[in-house]
Amino acid sequence: MENAVQSARPLIACVRGMNPVMRWRCRLDNDMNIILPNDGTFDATSAGPPATPDIKGKGTHYSFRNADLVYDYLLSIDMKPVVALSWLPSQLAAPGNDCGTWHYRGCSGPPANITDFGALVGALAAHFVERHGVEEVRQWPWEL
Repeated sequence: MENAVQSARPLIACVRGMNPVMRWRCRLDNDMNIILPNDGTFDATSAGPPATPDIKGKGTHYSFRNADLVYDYLLSIDMKPVVALSWLPSQLAAPGNDCGTWHYRGCSGPPANITDFGALVGALAAHFVERHGVEEVRQWPWEL
């Protein structure tokens, strides 16, 4: 992920003056590794709070490390991100969701359990507020 952010810097810097808002779709897709197993490698310094251990019967936690890399960079060049919650991690997808057609490896259908999805969105919002402050996060458009 860090390499992807590095390679995008020239393009982002070029368009920076055109529009101070950057839409970043795929916010919750599988490539971002938002939900990870509790396998003993949990690093609390680079991850969000533990998730409920009953998501699909596996002990998991949220990790916002990759999201932080992207958002921190966008903010460092004075751009405001759009938080687009348009894709699901496969761990939260309802059976039959299309989770592999797109390059993003995100699921395009509804969640299996809206409460689990709501918990993820709530944890993400709380993480951003803790990291960037409520006044900053309040300026970001959120879309579902």
